[in-house]
Amino acid sequence: MIIIPAIDILDNEAVRLYKGDYSQKTVYSSNPWELVQGFNKNGAELIHLVDLNGARSADSTNKDCIIRIRKEANVKIQLGGGIRDMEKLKYYESLGIDKFIIGTSAVMNPAFVDD
Repeated sequence: MIIIPAIDILDNEAVRLYKGDYSQKTVYSSNPWELVQGFNKNGAELIHLVDLNGARSADSTNKDCIIRIRKEANVKIQLGGGIRDMEKLKYYESLGIDKFIIGTSAVMNPAFVDD
């Protein structure tokens, strides 16, 4: 069995939304990279990150947080949320993100998936 820890990032914090409601959140950490390090120390080999700001509006509010996670964590990272074009995917790939989750874009822009 493979267990993949997931961290949702909103405004550079690790959060959990209540029923997907952005106004009802529980903040688990203001330093999500520390959570990733903890998961890695406990045997995780892959972490699933969701950029909730990116998912909601395609902005890059969490870019610096994601960069820090990548730099400070010795674990594979898969990222979803707001990756709607090849330019953003290539940017995160250049930072060392290992895998990508493509949701809405796969339906709205099948050519992106083909690329």
